Amino acid sequence: MGRRSKIAKEILPEARERFYQDLQKGHLSLAETSRRMRELLDLDQAEYAKLIKISARTLIDLETKK
Repeated sequence: MGRRSKIAKEILPEARERFYQDLQKGHLSLAETSRRMRELLDLDQAEYAKLIKISARTLIDLETKK
């Protein structure tokens, strides 16, 4: 599975706002959107895949653009 990227609690609001801005501007690919959302939720790929009801393999492929 992928590595978990920890976002420090102090910068979480800033990271979340930056994510929403980038999303609204259309600056994110589907892979980048998925990865950043997962990181904001502090989930690894297996946990996030379960949350959004897809297989971990599908999420890994999506995030690596396969």
